Amino acid sequence: MTISPILQIQDISKEFILHAQEGARLPVFDRVSFDLYPGDCLALTGPSGIGKSTLMRMIYGNFRCPEGRILVSHSDQQVDIASAHPHRVIDVRRTTMGYVSQ
Repeated sequence: MTISPILQIQDISKEFILHAQEGARLPVFDRVSFDLYPGDCLALTGPSGIGKSTLMRMIYGNFRCPEGRILVSHSDQQVDIASAHPHRVIDVRRTTMGYVSQ
């Protein structure tokens, strides 16, 4: 029996544009990938401003994911949070995942 990941992060990238500073671009991370399987424990660590909360907000669908895919195992399907319709994201939140900020 093959165990499938419950979360797959595939080549996601994120940057913020600082409009108040003449459109300066602030890269947060570039091409992050990992798989999370049932029973796994993952710790996001690092200094303030490294992108931990941004990554979590992207997985939850609060921040856009301009590049890559965020696949969540939901009702025997893979839902790409990065491209899913907002109603689908809400459905995933209701039954599959939750988010508690710091």
